[in-house]
Amino acid sequence: MPPKAKFTKEEIVNAALDIVRTEGFESLTARALGSKLGSSARPIFTVFQNTVMLE
Repeated sequence: MPPKAKFTKEEIVNAALDIVRTEGFESLTARALGSKLGSSARPIFTVFQNTVMLE
């Protein structure tokens, strides 16, 4: 059974947008999101299981 999500997608997206607005897109990482939400990066991957890398 997968772990229960600690944050909603909306909370994570809002935190991501805040990071991008204040620090720039280059600063947006799972670790930065976790820190912004007061957690590790792991709960981010619980909610968003697939990631896309942009180059």
